[in-house]
Amino acid sequence: MRSVWATFLILKLSLFLQLVVPYSPAWGGEPGLVSCKQYKENINSLHKVFPPELKGEARCRAIPAECGPTGLLFNPDGMKTYYYRSQCYMDLALQEQKSEMCDSVLERKSFFFDGSYYSPHTCKAIIRLSQKDQAAPKISPENIVTITRLEAQIDEEKRMMVTLNLAPENPVFGTYSLALSAHYETESQHGKTAEATMALNPQHPNIYFKKKPYERFRLLSYWVIDFLPKSFTSRLTLKVGSRQIDRIQKGLVGKSFNLEANLRFVESSEGGLPEMKKGYGRYSSSKSKVISFD
Repeated sequence: MRSVWATFLILKLSLFLQLVVPYSPAWGGEPGLVSCKQYKENINSLHKVFPPELKGEARCRAIPAECGPTGLLFNPDGMKTYYYRSQCYMDLALQEQKSEMCDSVLERKSFFFDGSYYSPHTCKAIIRLSQKDQAAPKISPENIVTITRLEAQIDEEKRMMVTLNLAPENPVFGTYSLALSAHYETESQHGKTAEATMALNPQHPNIYFKKKPYERFRLLSYWVIDFLPKSFTSRLTLKVGSRQIDRIQKGLVGKSFNLEANLRFVESSEGGLPEMKKGYGRYSSSKSKVISFD
């Protein structure tokens, strides 16, 4: 019994030290130009605390070294705790494609919260993937699969059948991401009308939720779909369960909602990317349709 209590007290002490006693990162003893309190108070208007000529690495060094959020339970894995300075260095490293700058991206260690996204390892891995993508063969953007028509119908059992017409007939085969969502007006807690968005999980054998090879794209509300020569069809039918439809109808103000389908290109089967590449998720097509409850 004593050993159990001793273990419990050690855990409590570890948590106290991580949340109360700051960990001092090895940034060469550079504290930053402002205090952590000043930085957080002006995080959306940093022009008030940083001079306009402060850019690049100098701007990252100006951020207080021991400052950053923690305990972000609803953030994606690896981003539940981090340093603002590490975030700055990582964004700059990815923007300039300089892997040596990743050494300044220090991971914030925590007993309970994962901060591994902002780390030298992750930073260098993303740059390697990006450089590999840039060296991949280029493909013609006009051959990427697009949605030309969206059809949907709700049956008596409140199941919705969604049909997407796709083009061209002989497209760029490979990996795409699909988002199906409902946008509608609902009542807020204060009795006022508010906008609501619900992600709908389509059931289709070629759609996988958060497929591991594509976690780097962070498709939080998307589903990865593989278009292959043997399975590609110009009409893709998806089924939305009655539970989601019932939730929409119960929260709906009025009798109709807006259904939206968004299809984004990720990469071809051969690893090719569009000729005028502007970043992941830029090559997409969307269609929407108003769905009414009778």
